[in-house]
Amino acid sequence: MEYHEELMQPLVSIGMPVYNRPDGLSRALTCLTGQTYRNIEIIVSDNCSPDADVKRVVESFMQHDKRITYFRQESSLGIAGNFKFVLEQATGDYFMWAADDDEWNKDFIKVCLADLMEDGVVSVMSNFSTLYRHNGESVKGVMPEILPTLGMAGNALAFLDCMTPSLFYGLHKRQNITFFLEECFFDFFDCYFMLRLILQGEVRIVKPALYVAGVDAPDYQVKPAKKYRFTKLKYSSFFYYSVQSVAASSLRISEKVKVLIKLLRVVISMFLFHEVKRVFK
Repeated sequence: MEYHEELMQPLVSIGMPVYNRPDGLSRALTCLTGQTYRNIEIIVSDNCSPDADVKRVVESFMQHDKRITYFRQESSLGIAGNFKFVLEQATGDYFMWAADDDEWNKDFIKVCLADLMEDGVVSVMSNFSTLYRHNGESVKGVMPEILPTLGMAGNALAFLDCMTPSLFYGLHKRQNITFFLEECFFDFFDCYFMLRLILQGEVRIVKPALYVAGVDAPDYQVKPAKKYRFTKLKYSSFFYYSVQSVAASSLRISEKVKVLIKLLRVVISMFLFHEVKRVFK
């Protein structure tokens, strides 16, 4: 009886693009298979890992949990290609990406899904902390002040004031994120992704801290999409595609102008922080 009740609940797809970190993968799968919300599918795409333990870890979990599907890529898809692959394989109405260095409270999906099933809501994330595993330090995550009362324009401005990449790893309505499959990958893509969702519908942040962003390096680093000759990062693609999203949104003209002005200021600040500050260190 309990099994049939689970199947009547909406299916949540979890996409795990992984590469060469069997210990982290084991920890992540333990969190995800232990979710109190049971009707999930876990799609693991191994991006041609040299370490054979990656496959062994997944297969050991698959022996006890039939909700896991494993794909071994014969050649590298690249980071973006692997993220797209797991989304392409998803069959649930709701979807989340899961990184193999992160952790989730057992109620993460249950709590987020309760809000996500409401009309007009396109994405839900919980509050979070960042865990620096090299020294065990846990730091409370900073979230933008996104509120239903602010409206779409107000929430877009609030997000630009505090662009939190971890929102990308929330739970989303799959129909609202299929644009990801057609997009090129660029620096600050996760922030563009969330701005675009905010301009589609309601994005919510639930109060409990149910997610842990894991950092295995000594400190948090912004990783460039590729190497550039003169700058550490590239800013034009983020600006260009964000402008397109604002222009195509249902915001009023006056609201679009406010958001675009804020966007320009943010991009200038990003450049000064990552490039000019770096030069004068």
